[in-house]
Amino acid sequence: MIEIIKDYQLQTSRTDTNLDSCLKNETHYILGFITEFGELSDGYKKQLAYNKELDFVNVGEEWADFGWYLGRYTQLLLKELNITSDEYYDYLIEFGYDHFDNFFAEIMLDEYEKDVVKPMLLTSFIPALNKVMENQDKESLLIFTSWWWTLGKELGINREKALSNNLNKLKLRYPEKFTSENAINRDLDGERKILES
Repeated sequence: MIEIIKDYQLQTSRTDTNLDSCLKNETHYILGFITEFGELSDGYKKQLAYNKELDFVNVGEEWADFGWYLGRYTQLLLKELNITSDEYYDYLIEFGYDHFDNFFAEIMLDEYEKDVVKPMLLTSFIPALNKVMENQDKESLLIFTSWWWTLGKELGINREKALSNNLNKLKLRYPEKFTSENAINRDLDGERKILES
């Protein structure tokens, strides 16, 4: 599984915007965490509060989009920490990408009503993000990556497929590399077909 995370995170560079300063890029990625997480959470909120059917294709897309920002943020922070990608992914293997399995298992086993369990899992985003923002170190980044990977598992996402579909979606949107024009003028029907495949 570490190879899947590594490959995905390294492939995110093809569609990065590169805003010409570390601070601008970091701000972009952090805002991306927040917006993608909001989109992921919104489906569960509407299911819980409005009885709206959950669009599970969209759940996988938003989880993978969040991973795009995580991949970019990871590469930025590793550069600042003077740690190579290979060193980091070796640390991740040693740390264990399933670090949050017990944490999520406790939530699943608690006495929450069945329809509240998955929305409760999503609330763990805030402490995970706070930890990486406060410390900006390798250990916090490992925890944040582990949190994201395990959350995908607990939400029932086929993680490898979601990441692969997301890369294919981005290849359709940005055939060569990121452009503002392609970001605005998207083939939403074509993207949805890829995500549903």
